[in-house]
Amino acid sequence: MAEPLDLDGLRHEIDAEVRARRAAGDYPPGFERELDAIFARYAPPAASDDIELVTDEAEEAAGIDLAIPTASDKRGGAYVKRGLAKVFGWYHAFLVQQIVRFAGAVVGALRVLGVHIESLERATGHAARAHEEATRLPVPAHETDRDAPVVDALRGITGRVLVAECGEGDLLATIIGSGVDAYGVEPRFTSADNAIGRGLEVRNDDLVAHLRAVKPGELGGAVLVGVVDRSAAGELLELVDLVVDRLGKGATLVVVSAGPSAPVRGASAVNADLTPGRPVHPETWTYLFEARGFETVAVAESPAFEPVPGDTVQSKVLNENLARLFGPGAYVLVARSPLPLA
Repeated sequence: MAEPLDLDGLRHEIDAEVRARRAAGDYPPGFERELDAIFARYAPPAASDDIELVTDEAEEAAGIDLAIPTASDKRGGAYVKRGLAKVFGWYHAFLVQQIVRFAGAVVGALRVLGVHIESLERATGHAARAHEEATRLPVPAHETDRDAPVVDALRGITGRVLVAECGEGDLLATIIGSGVDAYGVEPRFTSADNAIGRGLEVRNDDLVAHLRAVKPGELGGAVLVGVVDRSAAGELLELVDLVVDRLGKGATLVVVSAGPSAPVRGASAVNADLTPGRPVHPETWTYLFEARGFETVAVAESPAFEPVPGDTVQSKVLNENLARLFGPGAYVLVARSPLPLA
């Protein structure tokens, strides 16, 4: 008896082959995006995410022919089939009527469901459209002052490190330069292409979709950037569950956030206005990670205001009051999962 096919193992072999070819430069920037576009153009309607198109195809398939085919290449076969068709014709017609009635009811239910979904999307402000619009915005400028705590947190780590969203690859390049085996995930085509053009290993993919394809416990660490500042509460919870599941024992998890009180302008302001989520406080990450067995080991915060210079008592008091007034600014939070007991 043949052994069952190991689909997970096969997927990881393909993933490793694609990774090697990317590193070798066999796939030029934009090549995988072109493949996706070609697939979407020629794929059957059932593979589409257009509910109207899929429902139309289901409705067309629901029409079953009552006439039983009787043609045959064998001698006498057509006579036999005609005879059977006459004998079982009433039974066949009865079954076809039941199936067509059932299929028609299902298609009708799908159409009603589609109308309700469209109404719900309009009522909720088309969150999916807002997400899509936000992905077309330029990547916010890279803040180099947050690199040092990230690199320190990943020092000596074993296993692969995921950097998401990596943008143009500035932080990813710094992490790789420190000797860490890291790769990036970036949903924006142009940014991913630019990062790949720099020789970095970057997947042009949605972070959640990518994490679902990663084997549990496979990653040695993860750095979350960008997506953590614009995801709604439910999306954040799903992201935390996924990334925690994909990290191994003793793994390091780093969150790089603009902070809930940081003033934003330019592309960051448009992102904040269009997306359903906002940056959360470091206490929220600590709560979420501790509930999943991780321990927060460091939080490096930058003030959300311009500190008063000097080391006098007056300047310290002023800075303390400004900190109370404006709250925390950008921060880098580091959490680790416990090592297994020896």
